[in-house]
Amino acid sequence: MTHPFFDGAAYPWHRSEGRAFHKLLYQRFDKQADIELVYKQVSADLPPLPTGAPAHVWQEALDRCAKLGLLRTLHQQLLDNGDFGRHERSLAVLEAVRQSRAAVDLAVLPGVPGLVMLDRAQLRRYIRRLAPAGNPLKVLVVRGEPQSGKSHGRHLFESAARDAGAKSVYLCDGLVATVDDVLVELFGAYSATAEIPPAESTEHGWYKAACGKLRAIAERNGCALWIAVDDLGVAEDGAPLLDPQIRAFFEQFALHLVSGVYKDWFRLMLIDYPEGAVPSRWHRDLWAEDRTARADITVEHVVELLTTWSAQRGRTAVEESVADVAAGILGTVDGPDGARAGDAGRLPHLHDLLVASLEADGEHGWT
Repeated sequence: MTHPFFDGAAYPWHRSEGRAFHKLLYQRFDKQADIELVYKQVSADLPPLPTGAPAHVWQEALDRCAKLGLLRTLHQQLLDNGDFGRHERSLAVLEAVRQSRAAVDLAVLPGVPGLVMLDRAQLRRYIRRLAPAGNPLKVLVVRGEPQSGKSHGRHLFESAARDAGAKSVYLCDGLVATVDDVLVELFGAYSATAEIPPAESTEHGWYKAACGKLRAIAERNGCALWIAVDDLGVAEDGAPLLDPQIRAFFEQFALHLVSGVYKDWFRLMLIDYPEGAVPSRWHRDLWAEDRTARADITVEHVVELLTTWSAQRGRTAVEESVADVAAGILGTVDGPDGARAGDAGRLPHLHDLLVASLEADGEHGWT
């Protein structure tokens, strides 16, 4: 897995360590001449910086360094700076940057305070394979029981997109009703709705034209697009939640992702996809299935979350206390005999209790 700070195509403003690094720079180098000196030492080929407030100038500098893959060079340059060696806080910021972990490996996602992602080991494995352009896997099909966390997994997908410096779009019932709505959202991600191709005499021809135009726009912008489409299944009465043509559009879209000119720019997550075979023309290495169940989360997963959270806060977790807290939380959710482990509301209830526990930040005996 690539480093989420050094190897992304955009600066990680959504990460706390990214914001702390920016603050360190504009406080430490607050004169234009000093900023220019540090900036030009990274690479003589960097374009000139604007003038203005140090925070704004450094924002421009970091965005440019990220786009050109030079953040690692800037970081090493600061480590080699003798002045930083005498400042414990500066070194701590640089070390936090170095130790940045990909969102796909985290239990509490960056940039989304209080959003917990328990377990989903299989989904994490697939996203690790999904991200690199060279891997053929580009489509995730998500199936499972109702209220089993299928939609929640899109937060992990979106966080991985941010780590990669990609845009992300989430589509579901209530946000889109037709393929026209879908195209507005996809082209709108690039502020290019004026370039949506007009409808053709056949849906196949129109969909193909839209896919080709969107690919050209992504390439022009130099930015990938990760698309999560939810509610592709049916309601309790058997009626489709979304217009079936939306699924047909994305099934055709997926076909294009076997091509190198497409797979560099797009990833698909198809949530609540109907049971049964996928389109026969999909290459087998193009897609993978993630399947969820309401009872997937166990006390071991809660223990892992609490222990990780404690370590990130620089605290020592007492194993017995963590296990007791985890067991208490699951006991509240599932009942003393575990009879409610398969209930439809189990995962939302568990998530809310865990968020409340983490937001208390140190008021528990497990640290």
